[in-house]
Amino acid sequence: MPAADAVGFLSGLLIGADVAAAADWHGPLDKLTLIGAPALTGLYGAAIAHTGGQSLEVDGDSAVLAGLTALSGQKNSDVHVLA
Repeated sequence: MPAADAVGFLSGLLIGADVAAAADWHGPLDKLTLIGAPALTGLYGAAIAHTGGQSLEVDGDSAVLAGLTALSGQKNSDVHVLA
């Protein structure tokens, strides 16, 4: 197997093992919210869907900026986060 293919294969094994372990620990992976890098949450979402679960993907950078903006409005009305 070419090295470039091996990286993707190993990543898939790890994601599959993560999803299987989560299902064993928590039960059915029904409505999950995945927060992180879109490329990675997409892969996890596909693995979860393969098991019959559903997930909502949220971009991690956007979530952080939204949280910082909400906090700056509450505590520092003269400070705003721009992205």
